Amino acid sequence: MISAKQSLMWFLLFTNTIICTSKSPVIRPYQKDTDQAAIIAIFKQNPQYLLGTEWGNTEEEQLTMAKKYLESEKYHTLVLEVDTVPVGFVNYCVYSVPLYGWIFGQKEALFHLFGISRDHKRKGYGLLLSRKAIESIKMEKVSSIGLYVYEDNRSAIALYEKLGFKSAQGYLHTKFNSFFGIPIFYRLNF
Repeated sequence: MISAKQSLMWFLLFTNTIICTSKSPVIRPYQKDTDQAAIIAIFKQNPQYLLGTEWGNTEEEQLTMAKKYLESEKYHTLVLEVDTVPVGFVNYCVYSVPLYGWIFGQKEALFHLFGISRDHKRKGYGLLLSRKAIESIKMEKVSSIGLYVYEDNRSAIALYEKLGFKSAQGYLHTKFNSFFGIPIFYRLNF
């Protein structure tokens, strides 16, 4: 018979082994030379949400545009890696609100591109990456973060609502956008 103390010792030994052998996810800035192929692979896994080919652009044209956003100095990209492999990313920009922001210095941010590899979805990585991006954006003293999401992308909407984002459109506008396949705008105010 194993005593409670021995059971606890085995439990702690077992859980410590698991914790020590599995690597924690790391979030870091995008590095073109090492990350681009993995990020493009994530794009290709989620073409309906990331590439927007329904607007008449080919997949290749959309990938070319995505590469420009990833490499632009106006945009910031964070990469989430697990066991040194990039498995997710978020690309965002911070900008002055036209006219009002130029005068009063008000800034907003926009999540532009966001994706998690198919094998790493539903594991909390999207939430972790989003929180890190929001934390980075807050340091730039923005008043809000916006993003566009398709109405049928229920898992993304659930993630964004969990983070505090709210639809910035009325019911009829949302239904209009949905009918024509236009993404819905969500906003997180500070």
